[in-house]
Amino acid sequence: MLSHPAQRTTTALKKFIFCFRISSTISSFLQLVLNTKRFAWSRNNSQPVNEIDDKAIVYSLNPANNISRPFYLRTHAGDLQIFYDVFWRSIYCIPREHFLNVKTIVDIGAHIGMASLFLKLRAPGSIVYAMEPDSKNYELLLKNLEEEIKNKTVVPIQAALSDQNTEIYLQRSELSYNSSISPTVTEFPVRGIDMGQLLKEYQIKTIDILKIDIEGSESLLFSRETPWLSRVKNILIEIHSDDTLKQFEKTVLRHHFQLKKCIAEHENIYWAFRPTPA
Repeated sequence: MLSHPAQRTTTALKKFIFCFRISSTISSFLQLVLNTKRFAWSRNNSQPVNEIDDKAIVYSLNPANNISRPFYLRTHAGDLQIFYDVFWRSIYCIPREHFLNVKTIVDIGAHIGMASLFLKLRAPGSIVYAMEPDSKNYELLLKNLEEEIKNKTVVPIQAALSDQNTEIYLQRSELSYNSSISPTVTEFPVRGIDMGQLLKEYQIKTIDILKIDIEGSESLLFSRETPWLSRVKNILIEIHSDDTLKQFEKTVLRHHFQLKKCIAEHENIYWAFRPTPA
């Protein structure tokens, strides 16, 4: 078994190779490596994020099929971390056969579009409904998925999943992926929409893959009645507490799903799926 220094060196080398392989140009490769170091240094030294200095940088990357595309990522807001989680660590990589014949993907808590793109590339014939409440993240989602949105294979939705169809409020965090629903009024209002209204409004009859990462609000989602689960085939979800995991497990087992924990270094991601008929 590798020692901690050796393990860190091996991990760094693997990440370096990944950066080289996914970059379409040398300049993007060098930018990616340098800004990854900058992000790590700022987190290790508890440096506050200055929004003015943390504008999105555009990289030229090829995540699949050797086709270059622009990626807009902020260095210090956590976008790089999500990028590595999705495309390097493959935290949403369910078995390939579960991507066959996938037509509809719903990404709840889509952030800047990384997971939506990852899933879309593995199910190219699908339509992805990408829902993100935070306006700053949503702005980058529109840029990162611009081609798919133009082709109408990604449907962007600026809203927050809620238990009621009314205006709610967000609480922003220093890291862009930690925005959450606030119990009190804030300066960041957003439309709230429940799952039933979402399915009705966008005429979604079946969800082949439902990805959920809503920073703790999943507890609210699965503590209510869930008749919509009969329309869902696969769920990829990040769970943020033991109590929520118990509630989620109880709910999906009642709806005849099986449950597995995904291999993820820092995240508690679970995959609920319907067993394949013998």
